Amino acid sequence: MPGGDDESGKKRQDNPARPVIISIASWIWILFGCLCLPHFIVCLTIAGGGEVGEVGGGFYVFLVLTILEAAFLYLGVQTRRGRKRDTRVSGTGSILLGIYMLLSLFFVYDGELAGVLFFSTPYFVAGVLALVGRKQYIAWREAQNANQAAKKET
Repeated sequence: MPGGDDESGKKRQDNPARPVIISIASWIWILFGCLCLPHFIVCLTIAGGGEVGEVGGGFYVFLVLTILEAAFLYLGVQTRRGRKRDTRVSGTGSILLGIYMLLSLFFVYDGELAGVLFFSTPYFVAGVLALVGRKQYIAWREAQNANQAAKKET
């Protein structure tokens, strides 16, 4: 049986385990999506305050960050479940989001480095992990698809 235990009780090599590196990256996206998304939505409503028809400058920063947070929350869930074909785009996007957050939040938070690094650093880390573990993820995903195809045949 593919991916089962052999006589010695060890896992067979034809069914690789879920890559730990990718699991860490996906959990970072999920956890920070759950933590930051409500924060950015609150900041979005606060930054949009003022006269009717008048929008503060921080509104657009938080609007973009809210949309990107929701996207990475979704990508984290999809990656964790093994439904993403590859992690190249999400890894690169995560690094770019970290850069965007670093630059935009630095001005919004008036140079408070601790707050800026809290929001931007996890995306750098998750992006690097996603790119480093990319080949392992693809191999794991292909093995999962092969196992599902074999189960459908029987």
